[in-house]
Amino acid sequence: MFKPHIGICVDCGNKRLLVVKANLCVKCNHAKKQAAKGNKATARIAPLSDKREKEQRLYSVARKIYLKHNTLCKAKIAGICHVASSQVHHKRGRIGKLFLDQRYWLPVCTPCHHHIETHPEEAKEKGWSESRLSENG
Repeated sequence: MFKPHIGICVDCGNKRLLVVKANLCVKCNHAKKQAAKGNKATARIAPLSDKREKEQRLYSVARKIYLKHNTLCKAKIAGICHVASSQVHHKRGRIGKLFLDQRYWLPVCTPCHHHIETHPEEAKEKGWSESRLSENG
């Protein structure tokens, strides 16, 4: 096992902690590696695809209209419900076409939505969630 040691960097000539195999300080060793890569900047991966970004804009508008017309929480879980809906629960999930399919939306308050998401078996029993695998649920 190599132990780090203090020495003179063969590149910059400063007395620093050296990378053992290269006899370079950490700064010069890093610069050498970057030069070997051709100083290519790493490509940033977009958080959303163009298609999903377009769907997100459509969803934002549709969600506001939906909640304007569905002001009451439909889950009404005893002891935690705030009565007024503030979120949309996607009963079959948000994947693909289900994201914008209002047939599977459920207006809920924040505490009820959290309960639905953390208790999936109860949610399916009570009709707050459905299987996304079949048309019949």
